[in-house]
Amino acid sequence: MNAAALMVLAAAPGIACAQTSVSLYGSLDGNLRYLTHADSAGDALISTGGKGLLESNRFGVIGTEDLGDGLQAHFRLESAFDGGTGALGTPGALFTREATVGLSGPWGGVNVGRQFSVSARTVSSYDPFSFRYLPITPISKDIAGTSSDRFDNDIQYIGNFGNLTARAEYVPGGVAGSFKTNTAVAAGASYRIGGARLGMAYTQWDGFGGPGLNRNQLTAGGDYRIGGLRIAGGYIGDWQDAHGGDHLTRDLWIGTVYSFNAAFSLTDALYRTDYDTAGKKGSKTLLMAGITYQLSKRSTLYAEVDNTRFTGNAITSGQSNQTGFAIGINERF
Repeated sequence: MNAAALMVLAAAPGIACAQTSVSLYGSLDGNLRYLTHADSAGDALISTGGKGLLESNRFGVIGTEDLGDGLQAHFRLESAFDGGTGALGTPGALFTREATVGLSGPWGGVNVGRQFSVSARTVSSYDPFSFRYLPITPISKDIAGTSSDRFDNDIQYIGNFGNLTARAEYVPGGVAGSFKTNTAVAAGASYRIGGARLGMAYTQWDGFGGPGLNRNQLTAGGDYRIGGLRIAGGYIGDWQDAHGGDHLTRDLWIGTVYSFNAAFSLTDALYRTDYDTAGKKGSKTLLMAGITYQLSKRSTLYAEVDNTRFTGNAITSGQSNQTGFAIGINERF
């Protein structure tokens, strides 16, 4: 599979000559993280996040072709990799982050394949960290998708109409004799008015994991910008009718981003997650702050500090709190 990845990268320059536009892009993140109470004995852990911390390690190929009359064909192939070992993110799979092809025009765009869900795209606009530090924050783990924040076999529409962005998706189940089992449908929208941006999305699964098992999720939030300050907050409510009883997860967060200048910014946020699994409850409260300094458009230095407190069935390895520190550098290409 590594050989296949090399073949894709090697082919990219040649492809660029034959298409309207084909580009290779990616992100490489190197970091060092210290975490207290990392196991049941209360030991500390020092690690390097090979998958990326500020941003996920990834490489991809994106292409577009102008078909005339405002119509455009496009594709995206994106793969995760481990920056510490060079291995692909998922053994036996290549383009696990995204693999889509579609058409776009004045009416919007339709993409087919593995891609970020409607919920993920909506939530990203009101996450204070803008989908950074995903191994630490709870957002990616709790939003819609068959694997975290993405769907396989997804048919998705996105349309931009002035200040309004509309989104919808349908994920067929692929089950013979049933047009409902393992399917998902979603709709969402974002609207900008002045310095404020509001968003909402709803996702419904039918028969995920088996007949009669259902899941519903609602997210809503917004952000507001004034000068160099951005304030963002949101909510995710996720209900699952699963084996052994209902499972309810609620995420609530608020945070601020202050840009001192074009290169230097400070972000702080509070994330609260409540769990209720068949009557067994728990919570996770994360307080986090991070700074970034852009050496250039491609290179970013960063540092973060976080503290997480656990209660009930959310307690991790018998520990009720963890504190982490990290420093790193991110390079985009």
